[in-house]
Amino acid sequence: MDGKMPQNPETVAARIAELGGSDLAFVGKEVKALPEILEEGESLLAIASGRIDLHTRLLVLTDSRLIVLLRLTLHQKTFEIPVAEVRSIDVKSGRLLSELEIDAGGQIKKLISVDKQLAQNVAQAFSRLQSNAPYLASSEHPAAIYPLPPPQTMPPPGATPKRLWLQAGLLVLVIAAAFWVLFFYQ
Repeated sequence: MDGKMPQNPETVAARIAELGGSDLAFVGKEVKALPEILEEGESLLAIASGRIDLHTRLLVLTDSRLIVLLRLTLHQKTFEIPVAEVRSIDVKSGRLLSELEIDAGGQIKKLISVDKQLAQNVAQAFSRLQSNAPYLASSEHPAAIYPLPPPQTMPPPGATPKRLWLQAGLLVLVIAAAFWVLFFYQ
């Protein structure tokens, strides 16, 4: 267990229930393993379940790290990153479910098929954590040495790709017409 003291399973289960754990889907094994993964004194701030690739995973936001957990029959896969290295957590809402997009130091992870309310809870908890985190500005942390660049604004969805497809299509037509003229009219 790498010197970690596991948390009390009853305390963790009660906190998961407070955070809306009844809305979690297909992550029973991951929830059971959570007390052993959390360190003593670590606080659960938000929890959600969703898919990355073909597997449903448990996403846990604590006061010190973001954990994405998948427990398989013979082993478990854990992706964890300190909260200070997470740049953003964005929610994209669909009709029934949401998608969480996590920017962790330039590496983007997308968790799809997430309950809308749980996705909002994760994003809001991360926002509160960022705004109230004095340790992010401490000189002991690498994030204080290299501040993050300001977020870039993205064009409205569908605007740029549509224009690019039209331009590419016109270019292909012009090239095809030029070849047709060169080869058939000589």
